[in-house]
Amino acid sequence: MSSFVERIAEAKARAETLPKWAREYIRSVEYQRDEAWKALRSSLDAETLSPVTYEKHVTQPDGAHKTVRFNVQSRSVEVDYAGVFLRMLCRPDAVRSGDAIDLQWTISKAGAISTEDVIFQPRSFQSAYLFPPGRIR
Repeated sequence: MSSFVERIAEAKARAETLPKWAREYIRSVEYQRDEAWKALRSSLDAETLSPVTYEKHVTQPDGAHKTVRFNVQSRSVEVDYAGVFLRMLCRPDAVRSGDAIDLQWTISKAGAISTEDVIFQPRSFQSAYLFPPGRIR
């Protein structure tokens, strides 16, 4: 019995022998399937509670502004902005002391880990800036 991947490859090869209108119809159905899948995942992400969220400011059809919160189905998030790479991880039972949030940061080097220092500047109560050296405020 052939594997699933081999059967997919065989089906794609057979589809290439079909008339042009049939190939275009198959592509159209595949596109609609992919878009429906993206919409479903997006909807589930937005509705299923998660420890990681983000907010987006949207304008409603009546012109009113609203802040919408979206859930991200993950226990980590990465931000690469203004020369700093920040990773936030939700750590269950961190070192047997209970759940914790683990923050890791470095200078952004196109995805590579850097050993250069990042400046951590307290801003206000429980708030701080992270920025690379040379941008001291």
